[in-house]
Amino acid sequence: MDQQDKLRIACVAIDPTRRRGGGALLGDRIRMNALDGDRVFFRSMATRGGREVPEGLREVITILKASGADLVIIETPGIGRGDAAITSFADVNLYVMTPEFGAASQLEKIDMLDFADVVAINKFERRGAMDALRDVGRQLVRNREAFSSRPEEMPVFGTSAATFNDDGVTALYQELRTLLSGHGLTLSEGILPPVAVRHSSVLRQVVPAQRVRYLAEIGEVVRGYHAQTVAYAEAVRRAAPRHGARGPGRRSARGVDPGHRGGPRRRRSGHRAGGGLAGDRGGIQRAGAGRHHPGP
Repeated sequence: MDQQDKLRIACVAIDPTRRRGGGALLGDRIRMNALDGDRVFFRSMATRGGREVPEGLREVITILKASGADLVIIETPGIGRGDAAITSFADVNLYVMTPEFGAASQLEKIDMLDFADVVAINKFERRGAMDALRDVGRQLVRNREAFSSRPEEMPVFGTSAATFNDDGVTALYQELRTLLSGHGLTLSEGILPPVAVRHSSVLRQVVPAQRVRYLAEIGEVVRGYHAQTVAYAEAVRRAAPRHGARGPGRRSARGVDPGHRGGPRRRRSGHRAGGGLAGDRGGIQRAGAGRHHPGP
């Protein structure tokens, strides 16, 4: 965007080969399946063995440069602890990490911090990112023996690649642009305005850092409601016999006629019962007398 698509860029993403199965999941190729045009070339490769980089990587870089690529980007796997073989292939080394590297003493084990020209701490919206930025800057001061410099002056950038128009990413890009220009890459002035920060300053998080457990909090509240309901039900069950409450299925016979079943009461006297039946028959006959029945 800054160079208005004037550069031809080739990217080679390297994925590790599993020692036991012998295969490699080329995940970058799966994600980068929508590239088109002739300005960007993307290819993923497997390490093929216990080595850090593919055996034919130097030949691949030579072919890409001969094909007209202005810039070749090599992405390697690994966490940087002893994985610094790529530095012999590159003019500029960028090491990307996250804030969750553990204690500051763990930085002593990261071999790439001795060779990296620039360090990017991505996912800068996470908790502890500012502390990570300070600790990595101090480690670079020790590694480079630049004790007259402050940690803030070291080429360490905090970025949030998932944030649109992140000024930390812009600052990292402008630093890399300066370094690449020093190695002979021809670049125009660019259209992006320069930024004066070294880390993301405006972070728009979908979920604030203090609420990253919000789903767990919802579950805890619901479980609390259920436990409280069970406690209330148990309290009602214990208190029921004291107040004369009866269980389901038992009804008080007080004020209820045993012979009454929801319909008219029947008298058991034969005389009256017969009269009643005769009266009923007469009523039926009288009701039928008004109808016209055809003769036989």
